[in-house]
Amino acid sequence: MVHELSDMNKSPGQALATSITSTETVDALVIVADVGIDAAITSGAFDGVPILGIATGLIRAGRHIKDELFIRKTARFLAGLSGTTHEARQRFVDDLRANGKIDEFGETILLILDRIDDSRKPLIIGRLMAAHVEGKITYDQVTRLAAIVNRCYAPDLDYLAKFQPGPQGEMQTIADALFSAGLLQNCGLDGGAIGDGLSGGTIYEKNDYAELLIEHGLR
Repeated sequence: MVHELSDMNKSPGQALATSITSTETVDALVIVADVGIDAAITSGAFDGVPILGIATGLIRAGRHIKDELFIRKTARFLAGLSGTTHEARQRFVDDLRANGKIDEFGETILLILDRIDDSRKPLIIGRLMAAHVEGKITYDQVTRLAAIVNRCYAPDLDYLAKFQPGPQGEMQTIADALFSAGLLQNCGLDGGAIGDGLSGGTIYEKNDYAELLIEHGLR
């Protein structure tokens, strides 16, 4: 109870940052891998994770669906970060704190997670954040990619992962959606073969954000 009260005094940004660097988060995610999120909630495995401890208590008291969805999305986001070293995560959080960006970071990520409409997307965004923590992509790139992922219909991202440039034939509608989301670039039109309406169409290629998303988020 004392632990929960101390978490309540933290801002959302501080609570998320503390969770990223906490060894209790790593332990909780190991339990999730073994028994699943439902069992982890029931067992109290998330109680020591600042951003999740209060919400798990509320769930066990009355199973508020919004709190449960928040836990599921946040746990999957943190799971995406689990492949990074503790030292890298600590250095990342220390830099945020030194630059006065803790609250801004946490609120931005939590707003993104709140808007997510698919269970796979938090893990993808967590992997993208892991790439940022490791210095592979910039903060602007990860936040922009997170917004792009949110705009996509999740199964379309499976198509992006194996995308080949050129006219997309029967998959033109999916390619159009990926273009609208900001992941493909229009390189003109292919007239196609006479009598074959599917051989031509818009010529699409992956843009830089698609390449970053595939490399760091869809692996």
